Amino acid sequence: MQVMMFSGGQWQPADDAEKAMQKACDEHGGMVGDALTTLGFEVWARIGADDFCAAPVALTVYFRHEKSPHFYIDIEGSASSSGNEVYAETLPDVMELLSLWAPMVQATSIAELIRLLRAGELEDEAKALLSGRATKRPARTS
Repeated sequence: MQVMMFSGGQWQPADDAEKAMQKACDEHGGMVGDALTTLGFEVWARIGADDFCAAPVALTVYFRHEKSPHFYIDIEGSASSSGNEVYAETLPDVMELLSLWAPMVQATSIAELIRLLRAGELEDEAKALLSGRATKRPARTS
């Protein structure tokens, strides 16, 4: 699957960025987090991730100052062991994507909360959260 970049309201191939990512991943044994750090990215925002109740869909946005594209967006589904990624060139580009995608994360999170409530599974997580022992979804390392 070709990795894409969102820039100025348009999608285009992110061939150069993806080549750099693939090289960095190869250098780090396939560890995406280490590759992102090598490329100068740091976590900028997480939507639907690391909450006491893991969302079925999560977005993690990474940012770097030095080089375009400035944003890398990791899109994770809880039913998959791997994520999908896209790039956004500028802050307005990433904000446009988030304005389109964040409602989907919110809707799936609410649906998951309802499912957990019906199944009686939320009470233990809520108690753990209040006591400071909440279980967090492990961070994706590849």
